[in-house]
Amino acid sequence: MTFNQIKHRVITILEIVKKRHPSQHARDETSISRLAGIVDHMIESNFPEDNIGEILDLIKTTSVELFNQVLLRSKNSTKCRQIHSKYIWRQKLKRARMQR
Repeated sequence: MTFNQIKHRVITILEIVKKRHPSQHARDETSISRLAGIVDHMIESNFPEDNIGEILDLIKTTSVELFNQVLLRSKNSTKCRQIHSKYIWRQKLKRARMQR
């Protein structure tokens, strides 16, 4: 599966989540399991960290509670946090360079 296919699948899941009340985001077991599975698959398939970070950032911008639950459910929780942190840092550096 290509990155664009994975990204489309994640966006589709997140659109469903957005239709629910925010208090229900962390309780949506189906979406949490699907998203955690996708992230784990990407890590196991050695996708670039920027691609994984972009997916994690999409989840976090939709719902922080959902993001936390996905990380708890993931087999690679620590690695996910590291990848997301690096991704955010790289994005900030890119924006800083663009402003110069």
